This record gives sequence, structure tokens and C-alpha cells, in this order.
Amino acid sequence: MKKPSLNLAFDLIRERLNALREDSKSLDDKANFAQGSATALMSAALIIQAVLVQNHTNCAMFGLFRGMPQVANSILPLLPLLIPYVGVILLGIRAGRLNVYLQSPKPDTLQDYLEQDESRTKEVLLRSMVYAYAVNEQTLKRKSKWVTYTLIFLTIEAFMLVPVLLLQASC
Repeated sequence: MKKPSLNLAFDLIRERLNALREDSKSLDDKANFAQGSATALMSAALIIQAVLVQNHTNCAMFGLFRGMPQVANSILPLLPLLIPYVGVILLGIRAGRLNVYLQSPKPDTLQDYLEQDESRTKEVLLRSMVYAYAVNEQTLKRKSKWVTYTLIFLTIEAFMLVPVLLLQASC
């Protein structure tokens, strides 16, 4: 006996699984954007620091670093940017590693049902797909959390850029 609701449920869960995959790609894009933007901000700060390096010798703040090696003199003023930058990169990597999703149905599972009635096969596969959806949804929520943290650190870095540049430009 044909079960029309089974076909509908099967199609709907398949669409939801595809939507989860698209959401995952979108989150990956956001994490990649954050990492690229953080790198661009850090690069801009390094370039500006290199241009203004001659002025640093007269600045009172940089006088605190006179006894330190040149590397420390270059890094310490950028520390407020470097810390969020490292956070963006590490959190973005963490978010990107959450890409293991259950695939349903598995090809070896399909072989077991080749001789079965279509509706029986769909019932079994539907249960498997619903389970995969639930697991994948939890993975996507964790990924979303890490991407949110990545974007927060990017925002912090962007806001820290202004005072760092003002300090360097005012010396």
C-alpha cells in the first residue's frame, strides 16, 4: 500500500538536510571573511607602523621600550591588535573544523534494501535521515557559536585599530 505522507516527509527531510549543508557553507564563508579581514587590518597596522617608525623615537610611550630589543619595540605597540587577531584566526580554524556531517542514506545501507518494497525502504531511510538531520543540526549550532566568537574578535580588533593608529600617528 502506497503512503503519500511518507513521500512528503521523505522529500521534506531531504530539503532540510540540503538547507543545513547550505547553512554550513554560509558559516564557512563568514569565518573565512573574518580571517581575511583580520589579516587585512593587521597588515594595515603593520604598514602604517613601518611608515611612522621614524616618529616613534620621540614619543614618550615608546621611550618606555628603549632598553628593549627592536623586535619588542615593533610588537608591543601592536599587541592590542595582535591578541584579537590571533583570536580571530584560532576561532575561525575551530569553526572550520566542524565540517563532519552525517550523510544519509549511506550507499551500503541502500544495498540492503534493494529487494525490499519501496515504501519499506523509504520508512527506514527516513528514520536514518531524521537522525542525521538532528546530529547535523547540533554540529551546525556549535559551528555557528564559534563563527559568532570569531566575528566578535574581529570587531574587537577593528575597534582596537583606531586607538593604536592614533597613538602611533600622534608620536
